[in-house]
Amino acid sequence: MREHLDDPREGEYFSEKGLTSLTGLPRNRWYLVLIKELIDNSLDAVEGLTDKYIRIEYSDNSFAIRDSFGGIPENIFEGIYDFSKYISNKRHYVAVSRGYQGNALKTVIGIAQLYFITGNRKISYKIDESRLAIGIVRFKPVEEIMSEGDRPGIKITGIEFDPSEVEDKIRTYHLCNPDTTFIFNEKEFKHTDIKRSKNRNSNYIHWYDFKSFNKLLQAIAHKDPRRSTKSFCDVFSGTQRVLTKLNFPYKRMSDFAGNKEAVSLLYEKLKDLVPQPSSDCLVKYRIGRKQLTNAFGDVYAFKYKCDHGEFRHHEANIPFHIEASLHRTANDSNTAIVTAINRSIPYESCPFTFKKELHQFNDELYYEDSFRSILDRAGFKEAKGARLFIHFISPFIQFTEQSKTHVVADHFKDKLIKLVEHLTCDVIREVKKARKTGDKKVNSTRKRTSKENSKKALMEKHMMEGYEIASEGYKVVVRQIFYTVRNIINIKYQIDLKQSDYNSTFTQEIVTNFIEEYPELEDKILFERRGYFYNP
Repeated sequence: MREHLDDPREGEYFSEKGLTSLTGLPRNRWYLVLIKELIDNSLDAVEGLTDKYIRIEYSDNSFAIRDSFGGIPENIFEGIYDFSKYISNKRHYVAVSRGYQGNALKTVIGIAQLYFITGNRKISYKIDESRLAIGIVRFKPVEEIMSEGDRPGIKITGIEFDPSEVEDKIRTYHLCNPDTTFIFNEKEFKHTDIKRSKNRNSNYIHWYDFKSFNKLLQAIAHKDPRRSTKSFCDVFSGTQRVLTKLNFPYKRMSDFAGNKEAVSLLYEKLKDLVPQPSSDCLVKYRIGRKQLTNAFGDVYAFKYKCDHGEFRHHEANIPFHIEASLHRTANDSNTAIVTAINRSIPYESCPFTFKKELHQFNDELYYEDSFRSILDRAGFKEAKGARLFIHFISPFIQFTEQSKTHVVADHFKDKLIKLVEHLTCDVIREVKKARKTGDKKVNSTRKRTSKENSKKALMEKHMMEGYEIASEGYKVVVRQIFYTVRNIINIKYQIDLKQSDYNSTFTQEIVTNFIEEYPELEDKILFERRGYFYNP
């Protein structure tokens, strides 16, 4: 009779087949995992700091990363190298985050030799090869002599990168995280002075269905059974003012073990007591028009748009925000698509997938199951000098596979398609025209038209700048914003704005679109009741 033998799954992290499944990438692109996961890890570490920087150095097949947090605490090393469990401060939480699985560093360890440098110690872990052969992962810590130039952080050896690709990834990460300074070798991407909300990350009870709520509660109960019920409830945003009303018979986490009825009662009680938040609570995670405009520099055409909504997932209400921009340059570069998910960069340039069915995009119907396929078939990639940027924000990201490469977009696809359609309509129109005339090459780098250099375009470009100068953080009337914008445009372009520009274009279009784009500023911009406008 054959003997039943255990075959642990831990060894998946150390086989090509397993790592390909975990990352969704072929072996020759695993270095992207190192870049993404280590930068995400550092961004999470510096999140609450005032001075945020991440320094990345690459030379002689050696990659080192350190940040202003000072490296990973030594007391969690053993947990990282315990492949029988995940270790994460985000796992089971439904909140806006760059990741939550707790296996990022484990994947990195499976790909390359990893060194932790903390204080004056350099520590690596040597795997037991004999046990690995049967799928058992066991490590032994090894302390090594520090080399000249070693600094607190993480160092990886024996891996080859394309420095230009690393720099491009860092540039995009800086775009999504403008309050952090990135340094790659000697090149610095300095943080910008922007106002960020100091509130802790949102984590509302309404974002949880019962299954996810129960998982979080049981995980905390297992770790800290003596923890009070009110202390557990305090992890959810908005509960602080209602906890005094929480008259609940079960006072400790241990009371909920195996008691599904008690968990259900607590879940429903919290949902009743805490007001359901609107999707506006995600506004603070947006990058915004100003930052995107500054990042893309001198372009002859720039469009920005955002939208928001929510969808139902079992008992949970999931909000989302989508912001996107399209900029067009005067060079003949290839068209590119760049996507960010909760201020992190996914492996796929446009990862959104959905049920295969007919989708309308720019007056055409496409039978596809991914947004990238729709854009390709519409001809977007045939243009030149255009760059589409999409940032999706939500506390709940659903993926199609273990590697988290493709995002399930069925719940928000209509808003995503409509938003990008608005941005790309001119480019697609040019492609269609070129196809009809038989042009093999579509060049979107046409000269500036009078429309693009019009007063309206200039007012749109400098609206945020004018608002910030005129308001100084307080409420301000539309007339004062116009004065400021008019002065900026007059100095920079020697163009004078008149009374007619204010009465028609500025108040009716520019300000209306601005408030739609930044709904949080609606109460800070005041309209006067006077019927006429007079230049001062």
